[in-house]
Amino acid sequence: MSLEDLAALAWSAASSRTHVRACPHLVLLKDQGEVEGARAAYQQAIDSGHHERAPIAALELGDLLKKQGEVEGARAAYQQAIDSGHHERAPMAAVGLALMLEEQGEVEGARAAFQQAIDSGHHDWSPEPGKR
Repeated sequence: MSLEDLAALAWSAASSRTHVRACPHLVLLKDQGEVEGARAAYQQAIDSGHHERAPIAALELGDLLKKQGEVEGARAAYQQAIDSGHHERAPMAAVGLALMLEEQGEVEGARAAFQQAIDSGHHDWSPEPGKR
């Protein structure tokens, strides 16, 4: 089975789930080091524009690219998740972006990303959960 076939299979399985991580085929791709297949599956989910799956996939893609050392790609993926405004994934992506920027020595960018997470009102990231 080609990587493209695996990506299509992963996307098909993920399409019926709320959370992309729940897809065993996608986990298998990542676990076997099939980074390109995982990237393709995440990109398919992002391209779908689905209100739940696209932000989740963008966050996951950001994490994957960060681990691969692809800082600019990770930054773009995290920003897609942030821009989605998803109540859970946008603040998580802001924290992921902030941590990556901090590692890169981009203190001001990290501070701004952390502030986005704080301002989200999300219970995990805000000192005053529920307030925006």
